[in-house]
Amino acid sequence: MNDFGCQLSDGRNYALFDTGTAVGFLLAQATQMGLVAHPVAGYDPLKVKEILEIDGIVITIIAVGYWGNFEMLNEKHTQAEQSERNRQPLENILKFE
Repeated sequence: MNDFGCQLSDGRNYALFDTGTAVGFLLAQATQMGLVAHPVAGYDPLKVKEILEIDGIVITIIAVGYWGNFEMLNEKHTQAEQSERNRQPLENILKFE
């Protein structure tokens, strides 16, 4: 068991579950306040720790802010924002056995 009592008997870290719950509440609260909140994917946690001088585990990053003005975007970003989303098929992301 770790110093914070977050380790379950099967080795899972309960703090990770709690973080997921906290993220959900943060997203809901931000929306209620008229803000935009978006969990960030694809970051390098080691680089984040280095840049922000974090001594711990980076579990998630959430960008929070206000809606911007689309007229301020350049042509490339305006087109990207207004284009149809192109999602990868699930089988390209997950490995099924």
